[in-house]
Amino acid sequence: MKINLKMKNGITLVALVVTIVILLILAGISISALTQTGLFGKVKDAKQKSENAQELENTILADYENKIVQTVSSRDNKDSGTSTLISKVEIEIKNVTMNSILIKINLLENEKIYAGIYFAMINGKVITGGENNEIEINNLEKGKSYTIQGGILDIDAKTKISKPINQATEAKKYIYNNGNQYIEETGGWVSESEGNVSIDLKNYNYMTAMATSDSSCMSYIMTKNTLNISNYSKLCAEVYTIGGHYEKGGMYPATFGISTTKGYYLKSNNRWTKFTGLIYDDTIKNYEVDISQNTGNFYIGFSQYLNSKIYKVWFE
Repeated sequence: MKINLKMKNGITLVALVVTIVILLILAGISISALTQTGLFGKVKDAKQKSENAQELENTILADYENKIVQTVSSRDNKDSGTSTLISKVEIEIKNVTMNSILIKINLLENEKIYAGIYFAMINGKVITGGENNEIEINNLEKGKSYTIQGGILDIDAKTKISKPINQATEAKKYIYNNGNQYIEETGGWVSESEGNVSIDLKNYNYMTAMATSDSSCMSYIMTKNTLNISNYSKLCAEVYTIGGHYEKGGMYPATFGISTTKGYYLKSNNRWTKFTGLIYDDTIKNYEVDISQNTGNFYIGFSQYLNSKIYKVWFE
């Protein structure tokens, strides 16, 4: 019996070798074409030019910084500087936090064209600088006073420096302070109530929920926005409590703290993450809540019966 064996699928070794040879020829042609058109060279040139430009920029900035330091350190820092192009430099404080101060360096309008580098000084030492006339000075100590100056290195590499001003960083981060609602941070303070309660957030130097009858009235005053409390250990308030509500034979105190939601009965519904009782004793007192174990965003607020006056709220 004669048996025929035929391969129905696959390729022969010869076909495979031919395919590889063709691919190698095509690859050689492609590389040759790229080399002849100078594409690799152009890419290399572009990279080199970019590196040169960055190196030049760094050199210029370093040169400016050295000239600032040399010029300032070589004279009395109370002097206004040597620039003849810029006649006057003034600074204004734009924002202060517990560990930073944002300043704005101002020039006369017709002299702005002569500005090279703006820089900030603390206690007579150049701290930081750049092309922007608003400079944030960071890594400062909480509640400490600093002598601050702003300066310009003009296009002739000469300086002009402002008069020194004293500014302290915040010892506290206020979110309400005698009428100031700190709208940017809190979104403002909002309130709701049940019963006959009149809410006033802006006509006095305090926030208050005033009862208009002798009935039991529950209200809350809270930030419109949630705030990130991760960097603070205490939530504090200065409050004058002149009202309360008797419940089960004892005084039901107002409460304040941080919450994940809004509502009247924040304490009884266990919606407060932390809370503290505000004592019913006709006095102004400071209260604090330990928030050191809490991170993330929370509403800040008060849940109260009858009358209280909230003067200040802050973080430490």
